Amino acid sequence: MADGPYRLYTSSDQSERLKDYAFHDFDADGVDEIFGTRGGRWRTRYVNPISGSLPDWDTINVSNWETGNLGFGNFLGDSGIDVFSTYDGDWRVSENGNLPWAQWNWSAAEFDSLRFADFVGSSKTDVMRSIDGYWEVSDSGHTRWSNLNMSNVQVSHLGFADLIEDEKTDIFTMYGDDWKVSESGQYRWDVLRTEGGVNQQNLAFGNFIGDNKLDIFYADGTDWYVYELDNGSILDRKFIRAAPYRVEDLDFADLDGDGWTDILIMKYQDE
Repeated sequence: MADGPYRLYTSSDQSERLKDYAFHDFDADGVDEIFGTRGGRWRTRYVNPISGSLPDWDTINVSNWETGNLGFGNFLGDSGIDVFSTYDGDWRVSENGNLPWAQWNWSAAEFDSLRFADFVGSSKTDVMRSIDGYWEVSDSGHTRWSNLNMSNVQVSHLGFADLIEDEKTDIFTMYGDDWKVSESGQYRWDVLRTEGGVNQQNLAFGNFIGDNKLDIFYADGTDWYVYELDNGSILDRKFIRAAPYRVEDLDFADLDGDGWTDILIMKYQDE
């Protein structure tokens, strides 16, 4: 993607919000597509790698389920991204988002209590929840709940990324000034860094330096910074640019397949 701000798309619909969309690599070609729902249709579009423009939407499925009620991950293990939903306790998966719903599992867990990541290193996406002081996991969302760990930290206070760099998803949280990680969600908390004055809700994970390694992005509402990781340690942050946005205003994807995490924002002409 071009350096600095780049206008990708102009919409006349003032009701649109960035969180109405999801950004995932459905066809496993190394480029994230833009996924949106409208009028009972699931649609995708992608950035043209030559012109940088956005072609028209392609309808990939028909469903009344909207983006905010869907989960995304590689549940089938075929590298592409599948779509997950819950309905009256039934877990359902649409392969690559373009096939009919297939019944996948059953659980009374509320959708908002679920998180999606690969905790066991199978290259499939697992489903995780926190309940009564326990973290529980369903392998690829297809098995019964099993214990992952014990912790009273709720999922709303957790971050998920491969901080240990072992191809498993680790669980991240902040407690006071301590930045803590539980390796693959299965081990005790270890402190990665101690630094005060940083709100966890203003952090995001991705490859922002372009070195094919995980970084931590920080937006405080005035400036953007990046923390690089080095052998399990978090280095001091580096200033990227002044920008009056927090992470809650942004989304993140690799829209051109160059390996860098692009930062996305939606604003109106008069902002």
